[in-house]
Amino acid sequence: MGSVLRRPYIDGKLRQLTDIRLAEHDQGIYIAPQAKANPEAPDGEFYLLMAKVEQFLESEQQVFLITGDSGSGKSTFSRYLDHSPWKTYTHEACIPLFISLSVLQSPETDLIPGHLKMYDFTYE
Repeated sequence: MGSVLRRPYIDGKLRQLTDIRLAEHDQGIYIAPQAKANPEAPDGEFYLLMAKVEQFLESEQQVFLITGDSGSGKSTFSRYLDHSPWKTYTHEACIPLFISLSVLQSPETDLIPGHLKMYDFTYE
């Protein structure tokens, strides 16, 4: 990944990517999803999913798994989670990526480079 960041045109490409990502996710209405710790948790033990994600991002944990039934809002929430940081992106910040595994040919070996290639970033 470091070689990608050393490219001289990276700021221009990031500006283009910012514009693309903001345009891709122009939802009129977004309803924040609620979640529970596991499917067996009592129905009254719901919390706002974004609050748990923010706690996770501030922690040292490395994996946050979102599961649920079809149509429960997992992808919509993930796209929202990807979209939000682009609104205030600065070149010092991490780059949020929503990666749809179904569009990559080899997600098990080409996950991040494959996604960045879709936006004309090169990886050497």
